[in-house]
Amino acid sequence: MSGSHRVRRVEEAVLRVIGEKLITEVALPQIARVTVTGVDMSPDLKNAKVFFSILATSEKEKDQIFHSVVRKKKEIRYIIGRELDLRFVPELTFELDETAERAARIAELLDQIHQEKSDHEV
Repeated sequence: MSGSHRVRRVEEAVLRVIGEKLITEVALPQIARVTVTGVDMSPDLKNAKVFFSILATSEKEKDQIFHSVVRKKKEIRYIIGRELDLRFVPELTFELDETAERAARIAELLDQIHQEKSDHEV
């Protein structure tokens, strides 16, 4: 089994566990607004970067939810260790995935351009 194949399998397993257990076991008041979008493991499987998006009405609310998740890092690592048979439970870092927001903004700009073009043609 190649190292990269194993890394991908562990990334998928960590993503699945966090996605499932974050909602059912981690006590966060606004957890329903958090979606785990990806995991990027180091080649030695000792570090994992966890990407997630947050549905929030303001930047302040997004920051509060982000910091709530970060504060639960120990609990999330414990769950990963309990659910997966890994030699080491990876050290976690969290990053916001703003891909959906950027895509929505691009779609909004394209609609605006399209609308302006239609207005000028009339």
